[in-house]
Amino acid sequence: DLGSGLMNSGGTPIPAASIGATPMDTIRLIRSGILRVTHSRIAFSLDVLAEWFASFALQDPEILARSLSSARRAYNWRYAFVHALRDGPAEKTDRIMEALLAHAPGVAAWAHGVGVGHERRSAMPDDQLAETSLEAGHRVLRAVENWISPWPTLTRRWKRDGTMPG
Repeated sequence: DLGSGLMNSGGTPIPAASIGATPMDTIRLIRSGILRVTHSRIAFSLDVLAEWFASFALQDPEILARSLSSARRAYNWRYAFVHALRDGPAEKTDRIMEALLAHAPGVAAWAHGVGVGHERRSAMPDDQLAETSLEAGHRVLRAVENWISPWPTLTRRWKRDGTMPG
């Protein structure tokens, strides 16, 4: 898959032969303008297309595991994680977030803040006050859940002496 290959490469063009398309299909894609070619290596014309297509690949447990196989690779996949968390079905996004928290908690926090957190902030402007105390209480509870929800997974990674593993 071209999207996954581009995420793994950090966004640099990959060999055209690696995407598994026939030469004629590759030529058609290039002529369409969706791909750009540099020295027989290809990439999408827009990086967001690679990120978006790669986000669908994250539903495959093997691709998800490979995307988290190193800190560098998890960082390369960060925007694909954002798309997957924003657009995917709840059971898939839960599995992706659990894997992120277990293997790349920094990327998990960033992806949540950029993707899911941004939607929540934009849906509730700062100047919009709660009309009732019950609504204010619900907002506080949602905020607490957003801040605390990653901690149970993170605390399971602590060593017995209270330090985090390297």
